[in-house]
Amino acid sequence: MNKSLKTMLFALILFSAIYYTVEILRNNLFFKNIIQFLLIWAGFADAYKYSRLRQKIVRVKSSRSVSRMFSLIAIICDIIFVLYVLIIKDPFLIFVRGLALYTNIDLYYYVYLYYPFKIRKLNNFKRPSLWAFLLNTLEPNHIRKRL
Repeated sequence: MNKSLKTMLFALILFSAIYYTVEILRNNLFFKNIIQFLLIWAGFADAYKYSRLRQKIVRVKSSRSVSRMFSLIAIICDIIFVLYVLIIKDPFLIFVRGLALYTNIDLYYYVYLYYPFKIRKLNNFKRPSLWAFLLNTLEPNHIRKRL
């Protein structure tokens, strides 16, 4: 048999097995409780990840090694998750995604506070506004001005 045909057949069998396994376990209350517990744990782990990164920025007193774009994209994704969770009205998810969104916004603020601006050492240094910092983050590297 052709290699791509084997791969397609394997993928079809794998997806079918996953689908039927989920259908069988969906009616099991114990399985739902385990998934809810794992979901809460994963949400706390997600929030903890951003919290640890913020602690590193404060300890090093520089956000040079942290990508501003990464943090901003994570905030946008968390906002989308929170909006979806508010639509489905699941209290576990609302709490977990809200916590992750809060810690991610906190991380972005500390990235802003400890960003290595090019003229920081000068006497008349004035930090750009958070809005200007956000817009500068969104611009591509070849267009962006160095802050």
